[in-house]
Amino acid sequence: MSRSIHRTTKSVFHLKSRAEVEALCDSRAPDPDVAELLKKWAFKRASIRNRKVAAAAASEPVDPEGNA
Repeated sequence: MSRSIHRTTKSVFHLKSRAEVEALCDSRAPDPDVAELLKKWAFKRASIRNRKVAAAAASEPVDPEGNA
């Protein structure tokens, strides 16, 4: 199943006052849209981290004799 979350910061925070944004981001009771943005951010961060690890592993030279 895809982890696609169709929320953007613009769709959630556009044309909101600072007080409204602070109310949306209240840590005790966050808005559901803000909670989805947090999940989306976590997925994106994990994906970026995994790509960097894979690229680093692919660029390491391979020892043909198998020595560490």
